[in-house]
Amino acid sequence: MKKLITIAAAILLTNMGIAQETKGTFYGQKFEQGRSMDVAQFSAAINATDKLKDIRVTGTIEQVCQSAGCWVRLNNPNGESIFVKFKDHFTIPKDLAGATVVVYGNASKKTVSVADQKHFAEDAGKSADEIAKITKPKDEVRIDASGILIQ
Repeated sequence: MKKLITIAAAILLTNMGIAQETKGTFYGQKFEQGRSMDVAQFSAAINATDKLKDIRVTGTIEQVCQSAGCWVRLNNPNGESIFVKFKDHFTIPKDLAGATVVVYGNASKKTVSVADQKHFAEDAGKSADEIAKITKPKDEVRIDASGILIQ
């Protein structure tokens, strides 16, 4: 009987530990949290190569698409914010600026057309004057996220 109680207690404690690991709300594909890099580590890693696969990046949301909640920008203290587009068109609430998140997906360097930049600027609620100043394609780092965990 003592062994049975000990085993039951061990199972309960193990399950409690797992439940604590996944605090937060998932959008898109659920993923194992595993090891995650912060935005500064991510920036260094993507600058050393053209593509990164199956990565987890922890950061703070700087901006959310105000049209549909279909993309975010992560704050990057070392430079330009990191653009995160949601694969398969999942969306998140539009009021999450300032939230800490873990994004999971693939990253690459892309050239963003003037039309796409203007579209994203409209989604972000930029003024007509700000949008009119967009006149050239722009190179940026993008994460195509299959899932996001809001912590």
